[in-house]
Amino acid sequence: MLMEPLCFVPTACQAEVTSVATFTEESLINDKKAELAAVQEKVNQRDDAAARAELQRLSKTGINYSDPEVMLAQMMLQAGRNVEARQVLEKLSGQHPRRFDVHFAFAQIAIGEKRWFDAYSHAELAEIAGFPANWTEAHRESMIRKMAMVKAAACEGRFAWSDAKKTYELLTKQWGKLPEVSAGLGRCEFHLGNDEIALQHFEAFYEETPGADLPEMMVAKLFEAAQQVDQTEAYFQRAIEREKRANSGEQTTNKASRAYVRWLIWSNRPAEARRLLRSLPKGTTDAEKAETDYVSALIARMQGRFDEARDILSRLHQADPASFTIGNQLALVLVEDSDEARRFRALQIAQANTRNHSEFAEAWSTLGWVQFRLGDVTQAEKSLSVALKNGVVERDTAYFLSKIKEKLGQDEVASQLAEASKNANGPTFYLQEELSKK
Repeated sequence: MLMEPLCFVPTACQAEVTSVATFTEESLINDKKAELAAVQEKVNQRDDAAARAELQRLSKTGINYSDPEVMLAQMMLQAGRNVEARQVLEKLSGQHPRRFDVHFAFAQIAIGEKRWFDAYSHAELAEIAGFPANWTEAHRESMIRKMAMVKAAACEGRFAWSDAKKTYELLTKQWGKLPEVSAGLGRCEFHLGNDEIALQHFEAFYEETPGADLPEMMVAKLFEAAQQVDQTEAYFQRAIEREKRANSGEQTTNKASRAYVRWLIWSNRPAEARRLLRSLPKGTTDAEKAETDYVSALIARMQGRFDEARDILSRLHQADPASFTIGNQLALVLVEDSDEARRFRALQIAQANTRNHSEFAEAWSTLGWVQFRLGDVTQAEKSLSVALKNGVVERDTAYFLSKIKEKLGQDEVASQLAEASKNANGPTFYLQEELSKK
């Protein structure tokens, strides 16, 4: 069971760009799948000499393989060995600085690390680079298309929307309508200020992609990411109306309505979220039912109905004790309880979350608040300082810090943090009374 974060991150619809490159055409991958998997396992175990020898053997017996060193580097990426992968590629580039597969591999690493200009530069160089001798014409065409997708993604990452649009249009001209290209054109048109044209492209993507969000919902999420509230509201309403009009032949999941509930919570409108959620079916699968319960708990917590939130979250936590999101919310609810055993349980859960998810700022923020509520101000301040290391201060984290600074007698800093929390965007579970006065 995986609970989604409250905030929306527009889906990239760019699987070809963000995944590690396939090395061969699909037919050959299927033929050599077991052998390549065995090589990947050798790389996972750091038996690079054996992996290199096997890749060299395979490259001599088939077509459409990249250079063995490129394949080794890409397998290292799969194994999380990014630094070593780059070292392998750097050494290879000294011998073959103008090979397509070398630039492609470098570009993909850059995309994964969000080094957009580096990715764009390698894509440009690949356009004038030579191909491996064993690539067929069909495979060359396939890799050119994939590199164009990388180039378009690099343009998007640099906010060069007009350039990205031109690249996607060229892809359409050469290879016809592709779902991922339609999605890219939709994003470009949106950021160029043409939301209705963006909607048309998302419609094309929707028609070719089973299970995709409604086009109106895609635009709503983009407006949400741009913090344009009125437009977000309008497109969510359009998505919900379309959902209601769906004929009996279509499978309806109330995806738009459920996404709108989450946005209402994000916008600190729990009463509206509660009314809408109550009007929707709870769900048909266990995952959908658990999601409904989780969102209900968020609303209950936001409205101060802690007993209800505690009961729901305790049940969910029992079913999925490894879930960070559920445990995090449960700890924040339990620490507000009058029962000391439950308050101590909040500390245990918060501590476990920081052990298991030490990279999550939210885990440290929650631990700091729990420690503060239990009277350990010194440890609370230390935990909150860890939460601040990534440079991003969430709204409720600022609130937590303001209370700690107030307790320490640092009134001016406390006042600044409290004001920052009050004026920030996003959901808050501690300032609902203040917001209701606005």
